[in-house]
Amino acid sequence: MSLIVDIGSYTTKFGEAGSEIPIEFRTCLCTQRYPNSMFASLGSFQQKQLKLQQQEQILASSEYRGLYKMRNVVPDNGRVHSSEDFIKVLNYVKSQFRQQIQKITLILPPLTSETVQKQVQQYLFEQINVQEVLISTGGAFALYTTGRTEGMLLNVGDTTSFVQPVLNNQSVLDRYQISNIGGRQISQMLLKQVYSIQSQFGYVSEATGNESYDLELIYDLKHKLADFSAPANTNVAYELPDGATMNINRGAIQNCCNILFNKEQEQQSLTELIKNSVKEIPTELHHKLYKNLVVSGGSTLINGFGQKLLDELKAQKNTEIEIFGSKNRSIAAFQGASACAMLSGFAGFYIRKE
Repeated sequence: MSLIVDIGSYTTKFGEAGSEIPIEFRTCLCTQRYPNSMFASLGSFQQKQLKLQQQEQILASSEYRGLYKMRNVVPDNGRVHSSEDFIKVLNYVKSQFRQQIQKITLILPPLTSETVQKQVQQYLFEQINVQEVLISTGGAFALYTTGRTEGMLLNVGDTTSFVQPVLNNQSVLDRYQISNIGGRQISQMLLKQVYSIQSQFGYVSEATGNESYDLELIYDLKHKLADFSAPANTNVAYELPDGATMNINRGAIQNCCNILFNKEQEQQSLTELIKNSVKEIPTELHHKLYKNLVVSGGSTLINGFGQKLLDELKAQKNTEIEIFGSKNRSIAAFQGASACAMLSGFAGFYIRKE
């Protein structure tokens, strides 16, 4: 069996090669928030059960997420220096299949260290007994979903955003541009806004923004209400899980989303990423890259994102710009890898077990 696994900073997507829609789950490890009091006695069986409860695990369903403490596999800065969490994710994926996995295409976050990549590769060969492995950041795969073999890929994920030029069907890796801005930064800013609203009515005494469950609610709010094109002077209602309604100003939400385009921050904005990436490419190819700008990643699904990006780029660059993105661009890397894994000519890219 040939398997595709895309471990993103927000969700992990996996499925057999050739499939179009992956299975998804949050890329986080969970421990029970309230250990079961039934196992408070000192019996050996009860102690084992309590230890099992305290072990980190994958929570495939969000139904009971409020009962768990959640820890993101990919930290806020996007830099992954330990392979242990990736291995836990891969073990969960493996447990979903009865067949032996012969080949795996693994897409990892762009700031995953080379050491971690080698450790994960070794684990796949030695412990899961995979025969062929390909590890990638997925930039070119996402570009392929639009039918292009040349262009510039802008991926805006949960913790990082990166730009990757693809020329002559090859990723130009030494022209890679990356920034620590993404959907998680937007969510954290939104959470502070919500805590500010709550504190005015005495709901919270301190707006820390550290509760993982609260942050998950904010992700849901962002996915439903974030909109670059909506009038900033209007209010919008959001229904909380308990049925209560909270009114939030559209402008406040847009201000949080604008962190992606803020040129005054320490990290490069999206437009700066694109500009600096193109600048490293020979001048005669600039026009081709700007005419084939492809966006991917869950954070590009914010309403009005494409027009906002186009307006920001045109304000800086007097050239013709065309932006493309598939409807399912949050899973574009998976879909591109899934299609490529079925091609006989793609077999030479895999590393084989000796």
